[in-house]
Amino acid sequence: MSSATDRFDGERGRGLYVDGARLTATRLHVERTREVGIRVLSDRAPDATAHLTDVTVLDVGADMERDVRIRGIGLHVTDAETEVTVTRGAFSRSRYANIHITDAEVTLDHVFVSEGVPTIEARGKPPEDVEIGGFGLLVEEGATVVARTFHAVNNHDVGVLIRFEDNDVLIEDAVVEGGLPAGDALGYSLFGGGVAVGLGARARMKRFVIDGNVGPGIRVYDGGLLEYRAPNADLEDGIVSNNAVGALVQARDYETQRLAVRVLFRDNPAAIASVAED
Repeated sequence: MSSATDRFDGERGRGLYVDGARLTATRLHVERTREVGIRVLSDRAPDATAHLTDVTVLDVGADMERDVRIRGIGLHVTDAETEVTVTRGAFSRSRYANIHITDAEVTLDHVFVSEGVPTIEARGKPPEDVEIGGFGLLVEEGATVVARTFHAVNNHDVGVLIRFEDNDVLIEDAVVEGGLPAGDALGYSLFGGGVAVGLGARARMKRFVIDGNVGPGIRVYDGGLLEYRAPNADLEDGIVSNNAVGALVQARDYETQRLAVRVLFRDNPAAIASVAED
């Protein structure tokens, strides 16, 4: 399946699904869908692939009326044996995550994610189980991700969240800025951080700026959960500036110098703070 020029204006219907198929699309615009803008998976058949060039996905809403667990995701890539390449893409105002990757292999080249919108999913939950979202980029277990020339701006909760084990993320030539808290929705106040790496995840950032986030510039955490391996987070050749704290480390046995290899921390109230989690 291939397309030269496509526009999907969902008016809150679902967007484009690629399940076990191969898609090449150029100049693709998806707007005002519900639940997902573009989803690529290998459920019906293995080896789904998508090569997307000059793609824009805007205003993906959640489907809270049908199921409180269904969120709005701009680009959702999942399942082993799924491979996606995005070259020049903009993903904005999705109600949970602009990009969400699990298990799959994804390359992002010149990609911009902005203004992720929080979704309320807190009713009846204790604080430790609350997740309101508004993420720019969310990477979870089993994913291999390379992002080059990547920009995340004005997202909520965390601009880039990388969590759980068996993933490997490399981000180069990146700017992550303007992270905003998800607010005090239903009494829960969330971070507004730039980058977070936790619960056994592995991530490396090279040649980057993390600036002007309401919360920590980078957070490394294990959640106090012994069943997860310690997170692996490495920063190299970058600037961390104008955040509530440059780096917040909440992980056992983590060597904080891994965050400071030719990294300049400036104009943060504290460069690196270590706080144990219960």
